[in-house]
Amino acid sequence: MFNLEKLIHAKISRRDLLSKAGKTTAFLAVGSILPNQFFDRLIHPEDKSLSKSNISFLPIDASMEDRLILPDGFNFNIIRMWGDKINAEEYFGYNNDFVAYLPIDLLNGGNNSEDGLISVNHEYPSPLFINNYSDEDFENGRIKTKEEVDAEMRSVGLSIFRVKKVNGEWKFTDDENYNRRIDANTFIKMSGKAKDRFPEFVKGTLANCSGGVTPWGTILSAEENFQDYFAADNYWEYRWNDTEKDFNTENYGWVVEVDPFNKNSVPVKRTSLGRFRHENVAIVISGNEKAVAYMGDDKVNECVYKFVSNKNFDRVNRENNSDILDEGKLYHYEGNYSYFL
Repeated sequence: MFNLEKLIHAKISRRDLLSKAGKTTAFLAVGSILPNQFFDRLIHPEDKSLSKSNISFLPIDASMEDRLILPDGFNFNIIRMWGDKINAEEYFGYNNDFVAYLPIDLLNGGNNSEDGLISVNHEYPSPLFINNYSDEDFENGRIKTKEEVDAEMRSVGLSIFRVKKVNGEWKFTDDENYNRRIDANTFIKMSGKAKDRFPEFVKGTLANCSGGVTPWGTILSAEENFQDYFAADNYWEYRWNDTEKDFNTENYGWVVEVDPFNKNSVPVKRTSLGRFRHENVAIVISGNEKAVAYMGDDKVNECVYKFVSNKNFDRVNRENNSDILDEGKLYHYEGNYSYFL
């Protein structure tokens, strides 16, 4: 496993890293999963006891260059960039986070590694690049126009599109059967234990951080720092309620489930998985056939959560799993104790 404790001492700003490198989706021709020794050597280069023998490539030196640098023998190609169309009317979003690949034949039991669907989370807008809205504008309290807010709303959420490997290189595929955007303007269904607190449909998803792929072939997208989107006394707010006067922050902070294989399907916010600053979702099927989701809260000094479904996973009929995340028990773990919510 990646040694997270060692990363704490690296003093890397996650937001700074994403703001510089999160705007492009690229495939890397990675020959193998990076071994632990590689990361150990990156963080502790002075430790001569760390052997190079298990590293399958020559590591690259640290660099301040504003470009992607890969070891010899590796390559990449750009699939979509911010502003590129993914269908006739919609564009690829901004500031990428979670990326998932689903084989195009997954629902038929296949595992096609050269033709599939890509789902990309777009975590947050960059007002300077989208609207030329500067730090000075923010500090001076300049009210955003409706056009500026709308542009930022279109930049977040998810992009789903088809890719194929052609002559050894990944290519975007213009497929109207699958390619679509889900953003802060998309109407999304509320489901689960908290659904009665809301209208049946709410507007949009945002702050889409990490996520997961379910065993039944859907995408889970985690809404993280939803508090940043309305005017408040912190640097990272985007002032969307300058024009969206009915902006309701309680609509956000959930896990959104999307069926990438059905373009006409309505995304669903699974409220039984809890409302907090969802960093991620890792989902497995337990030994007794329950769906189990593990989630982290990105707020400082918060908890790790576990959800266990009431229903059993149906390995034959996919449709029977469509609401499996709506009923179950949600636990949070703090210190040495686990609490049922």
